[in-house]
Amino acid sequence: MSLIQIEVAMLKAVALASAVKDIRTYLNGVAVNVTRGGDVILVATDGHRMHVGRLTAATEAQECTVIIPSDTIKRALAGNPKGSATIELYRDQGDDWQLGLVPFKHEGVYPDWRRVIPREFSDLRMPPINGKYLGDVGEAAALLGDKLRTLQVNNAGSSGLLIRIAARPSFFAVMMPQRPTETIRKDPGHPWHEMEAVKVPAWV
Repeated sequence: MSLIQIEVAMLKAVALASAVKDIRTYLNGVAVNVTRGGDVILVATDGHRMHVGRLTAATEAQECTVIIPSDTIKRALAGNPKGSATIELYRDQGDDWQLGLVPFKHEGVYPDWRRVIPREFSDLRMPPINGKYLGDVGEAAALLGDKLRTLQVNNAGSSGLLIRIAARPSFFAVMMPQRPTETIRKDPGHPWHEMEAVKVPAWV
């Protein structure tokens, strides 16, 4: 049996970026990646943003990746002892796993999440971003103990943003730029175009 201790706060923080009812079912949950050294990396993405969290020395299990469905996470956390800082993930055999008291099967192959992480950054203006996604990173910061929700935002231009939480360097988020709809692109008078062109609104 492979036993993995997962920090509840980190699991909740990462799960905020999970897809909801996506046809790519492997995105509707959190991927748990066990590394060679026993660290555990949690990853969730909906294709527009990504949350990643690292737990050091959380297991002695062999290298593997398992996808925990979102509904399994919700049910398991609801049944976890109140106030518990961790929840156990373990493998019975094959693709049969259990999170807390909730059994599930590992299905699908998670995409190579490392390839979308920005590596080069710019001092230029930030690209337009989705405010809800940024709010979710703030909520993740609160879950991870930073009540001030202090974020460090690194700009990678068209590759998006890399966002760190000051109090928890073991967590980061990647956020792709917000793209205008076809209707907005065809309307030269839409406020979106002014927002892209200047840093300060014309009415200030």
